[in-house]
Parts: sequence; structure tokens; C-alpha cells
Amino acid sequence: MLQLEELIEGVVVKRPSKFIKTPYVADVLINENAEFERKEVIAHSASLGCCGLADANATILMCKMPPTKGKVLKCSHRIYLSVHKEGANEEIIGIYPKLAENLAEAALSQNLLSSLKNLKSWRRETTIKVTELGVDSRFDFSGIDANGMPFIMEIKNVPLADYEDVSAKERKKNEL
Repeated sequence: MLQLEELIEGVVVKRPSKFIKTPYVADVLINENAEFERKEVIAHSASLGCCGLADANATILMCKMPPTKGKVLKCSHRIYLSVHKEGANEEIIGIYPKLAENLAEAALSQNLLSSLKNLKSWRRETTIKVTELGVDSRFDFSGIDANGMPFIMEIKNVPLADYEDVSAKERKKNEL
């Protein structure tokens, strides 16, 4: 449905970067070639470390930043995924917030959402006026469905969740 091109594995050395002092930027060590020459790059990490999933020593997957016309990029890569290893188990967790929106857009384009089939039109990042005072709101998607009804859609991405099915009292006891 959605493919991230040319993912590069790296290990976060420092976040925030020692070169750019913002929490959205990390220094990442990658293997440059087959001889495993190590190279440090500067990567954009949109989710502020994501509870340790993009902090120092975290293994991450990233892509090179696409070139832009007339704009000098401070980061050469963008972090999309975190590789979390616990014993023999490995989980790949999406930590780039726009990834969920990209997935939703692919689902709309490929007509995969059962409640929004055969759309007449849709667009991304729509600003809608909600009052006469000019207050605006932005939605991730808006459009017209097959029946001519307008829709708005907001996408939320939660890279961390607790799947342990226990009571709050039991959870608190386990944390001690």
C-alpha cells in the first residue's frame, strides 16, 4: 500500500544534535558501504525522541531527505521507524507523525476505506472557517464522497501504546 524507498538503518548517537540544538534533530551513525565504514549524519526526528524510541543508542530506520529547490537543508535524512529489540523479538514502530497521513492518503487513492469508497474528490490539509470571526481549523483530509456528501477526516498517530490487559491498580503494582 505504501512503500518507504531506500531505508537506511542507523543508531542515534545524540539527540538533540551536537550541531543543531533542537529536539527535532539527531546525530545518527550509519554504515556507509559494504566495508562498514561508519559515517555520522544529521537526521530529522519529528517526534521529540518518542519516549526513547529515537533517543541515544536507539536503532532507527530513515530515508535521505528529498532535494528541495532553493532551500538548503540542515538535515540529510528523516527518521521514520524505530527498531525495538527485546530478546529474540523485534518490533518496527512508526515514529514519524506524517507516516499515518501518508498511509491514509494511500488508502484513499487505492479506494481501500469501506466508509469512503469511490470518492468524487478529496484533498489534503484543508483549512475551513468555523466562525464569522475568521477562526480557522485545519483538517488532514476533506472531500466529496460517492453520494455527493462532503467529509472531513483527521488522522492521529500513536506510536506508543500499552497492550497489557490489567486493571489500573495492578498496573501501578507492576511499576513498583
